[in-house]
Amino acid sequence: MKKFFLIATTFASAFIGEAPEAAAADKQQTAVTACAVTAGGTIIYTGSNVGIKAGSTGTVTLMCPVDVNLASFDTIELSYRDSDGTGNTGSVEVIVNAVDKTSAVFSTPYVIFESNWYATTAWNNKVQALASTFTFDHDDYFYYVQINLTRSSTTTFVPVGHVKLFTTP
Repeated sequence: MKKFFLIATTFASAFIGEAPEAAAADKQQTAVTACAVTAGGTIIYTGSNVGIKAGSTGTVTLMCPVDVNLASFDTIELSYRDSDGTGNTGSVEVIVNAVDKTSAVFSTPYVIFESNWYATTAWNNKVQALASTFTFDHDDYFYYVQINLTRSSTTTFVPVGHVKLFTTP
């Protein structure tokens, strides 16, 4: 019986061929609760979002890897709150970073979102088109989305829930 399955498997793979590679993804959505905190340590996790712990100030940096199947994106969607809007006591910043696979050197960061650009102070699900399409070179670089939550006042709120990179149809 084992010999029959071995012959059948060999026969099938000879005619079917290799499995096709995964198709390029047109979007990536990441809940920030799945990201790694790489700087700052005063975070609070509420089950659906991450923010700076009550009574604390400073910057918390979250790193979220970019899926190797995402070829490019031209739009970002972010759920966040910046309770001072365009003020300077709090901000949510989203950056795309690349690390050269050979030299481990960081490339120039690409800022794609800054909450201080918008007056909104309530919880917001912001969709923002980029000025141009960002194309990934996964052969030569590792990519990640860096989210910086910063506040200089304990009365400012800067939580973030998710980030989504996608190409508009």
